[in-house]
Amino acid sequence: MNKYKWIFSGAFIVALIWSGINPPAGNADWLLENIPIFVAIIAFIFLARFIKMSDFSYTLIIIYLVFPLLTSHYGVSGVPFGNEVSHFLGFSRNMYDRLTHFLFGLLWFYPIYETLVYFTKKEGSGCSL
Repeated sequence: MNKYKWIFSGAFIVALIWSGINPPAGNADWLLENIPIFVAIIAFIFLARFIKMSDFSYTLIIIYLVFPLLTSHYGVSGVPFGNEVSHFLGFSRNMYDRLTHFLFGLLWFYPIYETLVYFTKKEGSGCSL
């Protein structure tokens, strides 16, 4: 792992620790909402040995994983940023969940594309682009 990835990993760990400090949603909710993140991190660490991704893809994945940390800390309807966006756009409900769903598609597109290209360009894979 290069220095860039260590820095982003450290920033993610700091965000993870912050999200677990006295969450308004409660500790049980925090743990339940972060179980998928913990599973994803373990899977990502395991798969990183086999799939080589660019620093850009790694950055997009880390940025996306910060959004569920905010959700686990505040709860879906309590994220302050979501309230501000909703007020700005003229909506009465918190739009943070819709923002995270949009970002899922936006931020995961390139890493998934890069992974598919990696597997289809390998010799003997049976596929060619």
